[in-house]
Amino acid sequence: MYLLPSPAHRVESERERQERTLTMSEERRPAKILIVDDEKVIRDSFRRVLLKDGYAVEAVESGRLALERVAEESFDLALIDLKMPGLDGMETLRELKEQDPDVIGVMITGYPTIESAVKAVKLGAYDYLTKPCSPEELRIVVARAVERCADPPAAFEGEEGRHSSFDSILHPAV
Repeated sequence: MYLLPSPAHRVESERERQERTLTMSEERRPAKILIVDDEKVIRDSFRRVLLKDGYAVEAVESGRLALERVAEESFDLALIDLKMPGLDGMETLRELKEQDPDVIGVMITGYPTIESAVKAVKLGAYDYLTKPCSPEELRIVVARAVERCADPPAAFEGEEGRHSSFDSILHPAV
């Protein structure tokens, strides 16, 4: 379970940061994550990892179903597959952000390109996760996004040492 930091900030290790729980408003509750992917194996594996880490997780197989869920209930984070039949990931992200500007969007794809990364950023994506990914990679991306929920300006603007998944697409290793 992840909690927003208390007003008394202190330097914490990466491990402590990952173990911190997120408190939304005054009540303590786990961060709510919506997984949007047409591949059942991805939905199930991501869900299993994130539930084990204490998050509240729901998974749907289409962009339309994601929009219906967000209309009924708010989520802190949405993991959205880029290529899905019907409403694709980019359009899903755009419409989710229109419905709830506070939802943090993370694109997931097996087909990373510079063009899709740039478009995702312009639509408001916080990060970009390439499939297949390890459970640890998923945990790191989600933990960073949850930190953004906790402290948007510091977590997003110029955080020292921050490494985004976008970096590997925009600046591939030579």
